[in-house]
Amino acid sequence: MRRSLTEREQRILQESSTGGGSKARIAGILGCSERTVKHLCEGLFRLYGVNKLENAVCAAIDSADIIGPKSPPVPSQLPSDKEMSVVLLLPTGMTNKEIAAKLKISEVAVKHRILGARRIYGARDRVHLTAIAYLYGSTR
Repeated sequence: MRRSLTEREQRILQESSTGGGSKARIAGILGCSERTVKHLCEGLFRLYGVNKLENAVCAAIDSADIIGPKSPPVPSQLPSDKEMSVVLLLPTGMTNKEIAAKLKISEVAVKHRILGARRIYGARDRVHLTAIAYLYGSTR
């Protein structure tokens, strides 16, 4: 049986899923150091058997440990097929380099497509965009 999350761990996951996930910001919210936040994240990685915060957020959503972000905003424009091809790979935990290799494009193109999708969905960072992609898949 898996242990339950501490209040701090839940807060890290919840803040990260909604785009407030910088270590400095979370440390300020929790009233602790960035180093403590880093150690808490490492504990989450071990708990969920992952190596990235975005994967821990997806695992926490799966196991109902957190709710995840609210519905993505209805964008004024739809993401392009190219942007969606990258966004849908984010929950797999692939790095930009791995996504680039899989799609046979450059790492710079991956970064631009992530940035474009973040703008469209109003995601504050990669983890927030990953949570949106994981919860809602293609919203097209």
